[in-house]
Amino acid sequence: MSTKERRLTFDKSFGTDGITYFKFDQSRPYVTSITLTADNEIYLTGNNISHDRQQSQFWVTRLSNRGEVDQHFASHSPIPGVILDEFRPGIRAESVRLNILNNTDILVVGIDQEENYTGLARYLRSGSPNLAFGKSGKVLLTEIPPFQPNNPSAVTLYRPTAIELPNGKIAVASTTAVNVIPKGIRTVSVIYRLNANGELDKTLNGLGYFPVEKADPVGNSTDLDDLLLQSDGKFVAFGTFWDHQKKFVMFTRYTSEGELDTSFGDEGFRLISYPNPQPVQMIEHKDGRLRGIAHGYAPDPYGLLVGLTKDGDLDETFNSGEPLKIYINEKWTEFHGGMFDGNDNLVVVGAGHLPNNPETDSLVARFLPSGAFDETFNGQGWDLPNMSSVLDFAASVVVQPDGKLLFAGGTEERAYVARLIP
Repeated sequence: MSTKERRLTFDKSFGTDGITYFKFDQSRPYVTSITLTADNEIYLTGNNISHDRQQSQFWVTRLSNRGEVDQHFASHSPIPGVILDEFRPGIRAESVRLNILNNTDILVVGIDQEENYTGLARYLRSGSPNLAFGKSGKVLLTEIPPFQPNNPSAVTLYRPTAIELPNGKIAVASTTAVNVIPKGIRTVSVIYRLNANGELDKTLNGLGYFPVEKADPVGNSTDLDDLLLQSDGKFVAFGTFWDHQKKFVMFTRYTSEGELDTSFGDEGFRLISYPNPQPVQMIEHKDGRLRGIAHGYAPDPYGLLVGLTKDGDLDETFNSGEPLKIYINEKWTEFHGGMFDGNDNLVVVGAGHLPNNPETDSLVARFLPSGAFDETFNGQGWDLPNMSSVLDFAASVVVQPDGKLLFAGGTEERAYVARLIP
């Protein structure tokens, strides 16, 4: 498929001509996650990396619905309206996700990069640290699961994520332990449950966490990239399963007390074989159906969507029950995130290529519930907005109640958030 005449327009009432850019000092910022509150406040988190890549902080900001930075947020910060922070002072940090909690607190989850611990930072709505959480508002998950042999190290190799539970506790999914085994390196994923103050909830399994692993755990690996809570209180985790010969996209379900739910998929797991997959996000439809968003390498990057029923069977209503592999412009394509819109369409963002451009461009696409491109969206189902003259990508998207699309990411020098009128 090829690029047609572009029909989407930026919302000129947002930012400057539909876009707000961010640049801090001489570093390179980009956005990793965008969240929209019920009051139409926009929160962003991302990373700010020095050009020599020796320093990295995460950042958080709040915008009005017009795309203006709220100067009352983090008003005592060196950059009013913007939090620049680390999980430990002076240690490189990376944010992955941002959650707005039920009490309006802000929760950032990411990686403390010196020892690759999963880190969480919690802030009040004002942008000040919530000092009742962890140590000065920060928590590092350094526990090494005792059920792992061979003196594992507690590191985070993939994208940790966190969700708030109905009782105010926090569940965190992380690829936490690494073992050296005869077949190579083995990774083990863990789901933690924290009390609201950041302490491990040891009423869970006596430890505060449980492993996510398949039979023959010594010989395979699991990596988690996303987590959600179903209406009955069960956890569904999304990531990768690796038997040291082949990698699979993995969905799995556990009870609230850490027991594998064998009624899900095939004995608790649904594994989908695709070349070198990298899952990034799982979203749940209002009727419980699941969509997995990923990309992979075969050898060039491709976008991948997987549809399941709420109980882990392949969803025959989505692409006839088959995974959907996508190349935009028949070229290098990555999917980074997505969300359902009000019409049950799936909006996905990532990166692709305009014709004759060797660098990546931000990608926005919309799929019908069947998995087909929605050709009422830009006349072909996708757009490459081209947010800079060199390189750019989209990392996260939210659909506003009025149907407008907020998407955010980075260019070679700046972070951005933009609003499109589809």
